[in-house]
Amino acid sequence: MSAIEISGTAAEDQEAQANAARTKRNWLLSLPAVILLLFAASGPLAIVLIYSFLTPGDYSGVKWIPTFDAWIEILFTRDIFDDTLGLADAHLTIFWRSASLSLLTTLITFLLGFPTAYFIATRATRQRAIWLFLITIPFWTSLLIRTFAIMEVILNNGLMNAVLMKAGLIAEPIQILYSNTAVLIGMAYVYLLLMVLPLYASLERFDFRLVEAVYDLYAGRWMVLRKVKSCRSSNRASSPDRSSSSCPPSAPT
Repeated sequence: MSAIEISGTAAEDQEAQANAARTKRNWLLSLPAVILLLFAASGPLAIVLIYSFLTPGDYSGVKWIPTFDAWIEILFTRDIFDDTLGLADAHLTIFWRSASLSLLTTLITFLLGFPTAYFIATRATRQRAIWLFLITIPFWTSLLIRTFAIMEVILNNGLMNAVLMKAGLIAEPIQILYSNTAVLIGMAYVYLLLMVLPLYASLERFDFRLVEAVYDLYAGRWMVLRKVKSCRSSNRASSPDRSSSSCPPSAPT
């Protein structure tokens, strides 16, 4: 083995040791947060999961007798006379309502959050901090206060109906409050920042020379968005080994 090969092997070993030490240090730094999530978040959920397989007590608590009745009653109800099972229509309606609202909230926050994140990421470096500061201002207040503020906007005599009636678009106030639409508006407003910030973090590190290169190859905007930006963002969050990826390589520096 030549001296060059020996030195190369030694350099690789040193780099591997440095990466291992860095990984260990990162895990140690994140250990308090992991413990907090384990006991403060996962702990109560684990208790609820265990209790769901136990028999309810006569007056309160549970009996340590395993049963699947609680899980069966999620989708079915028992007849009080002959104990037969039937579909729990109310439960299924609630499940569908929750799933549809969550999917629509995700879609709305993405449609609003992506252009916002893209706008901030394409500003000058000094301006980005200002824009991020501005979009986080409403989230300094309590969630309860922001919820009441949204309620004031969508009331029958609130700001939204007043503007629409002033513009002549509606003849009488629209009943929005206490409806699925009101819940959707509130959830989209609450979770919008949680969509903007991760998208911005991904776009801020994006190499926009890739976009120019793809435009030079006569690709359309949809192709750029679907094949380049989304692909590079997903690769950045995945394994560092991207040799097998179908995404285009980074532009040379």
